[in-house]
Amino acid sequence: MNRHHLAALPAALACALLLGACASDEDAPAAAASDSSSEVSDDLDAAYAGAELGADIRSQFSSCDDVEPAVAPYIDGLVANASNGVDEYSVHCLWETADTVTSLSEIRSVQVMIEPNSGEVLDAATIEAVGLEVVPDSTIEAAGGSAHTMSQEIAVAAATVTSVELPEVKVTISGGRWDNYPSLDADASVAVAKQLLGL
Repeated sequence: MNRHHLAALPAALACALLLGACASDEDAPAAAASDSSSEVSDDLDAAYAGAELGADIRSQFSSCDDVEPAVAPYIDGLVANASNGVDEYSVHCLWETADTVTSLSEIRSVQVMIEPNSGEVLDAATIEAVGLEVVPDSTIEAAGGSAHTMSQEIAVAAATVTSVELPEVKVTISGGRWDNYPSLDADASVAVAKQLLGL
């Protein structure tokens, strides 16, 4: 499994949670949406195959230390994953709860993935067809891009996956809302992505 597929896992998990919570035996439209999502995902996998990050992105982010300032308020108290790094295919950064934490209410994580895009950007109709929510942003749209998000509410917490796409690069941020911590919701994630992309 390549890193593109790994990066897609949080979004796929969020989709599965939402569909699992909302679908029923009589819910045929949800099943159709799932099939549509799978087809779009297959198309995107084909488009990404073999794609590499541009040299400008790799020069800007030599390690996750270069990403950390953009998410500093959201990763306070978290620990960088040992697999964090940058290669020709992606910038992959994950911060998690320390092993010493035992309270379920404190378990959280933040992930930032920067990957090459296929040259095409998902339009609003496609985003909505696969069950995602469009996040309007004039700056991103003026740069030829789009943004979308999905959230799953769980008691006092919410898991949120937000992606910002430009024709040549895509930023995906997985975070959410936790009690007593700054919320990395869709708007905050889009702001982080714009900072990382220099928009």
